[in-house]
Amino acid sequence: MEQFSSLILFCVISILILIFILPFLYINTLQNTIKATKPKNRTIEPYEVWLYFIPILGLFFHFNHILKITTTLKNDFEDKKINHNNESLFGANAGLTYSLISIGFFFYLIYSISILPSYSYSEINNLYDDNNNGGTSMLMIVIGLLLLIAFFLLIIFWSKMSNCKRILNSENKGINEYHNNYLNNEVSQKSKVDEKANVYDDIKKLAEFKDKGYITQEEFDIKKKQMLGL
Repeated sequence: MEQFSSLILFCVISILILIFILPFLYINTLQNTIKATKPKNRTIEPYEVWLYFIPILGLFFHFNHILKITTTLKNDFEDKKINHNNESLFGANAGLTYSLISIGFFFYLIYSISILPSYSYSEINNLYDDNNNGGTSMLMIVIGLLLLIAFFLLIIFWSKMSNCKRILNSENKGINEYHNNYLNNEVSQKSKVDEKANVYDDIKKLAEFKDKGYITQEEFDIKKKQMLGL
């Protein structure tokens, strides 16, 4: 009995992970991937991907979001001059196929539920009895295979998004480092120019002192060389 209870607990935890935790991690990856793009290149905002959790409508939002996300990534890769000759980099085909299978399964589920009231309890049992109805069993096998394929397509699309996010974050880091170095060099050059300007101002004042007879020509020449570092 204790082993059976442990098995039930394991199954419940596994189902909770599949239903709640994995979708959350998946949508979070999509959001962070969009955040790594420039706002001007986006056809979708990062927060919009959470519409996936709206019952029923989320399936259709998700299909539309996959199209928009791949367009956003393509725009950003082109803008940042990142090589993306291979369109499979964005995983659009895998994502869209997964979404279509999910939508198809949803409609099949609605249809199955809608016709259940027209069957008696014994007729429902006969539908899933291999000896009485082999066609129904074959249909269940096909549906199971399609759901398994959909899961693998989801994993492929998810990994593609993670890879795009990694590429964009790496590119953004390089751009930021370049800008920081450029600004630091600009500040350094400006400070050098300001320093030279101050030296020339001091020499000009020193020349005025010489003209007024406060210092000799020899003293002026010595001081001038010191200021210029000669």
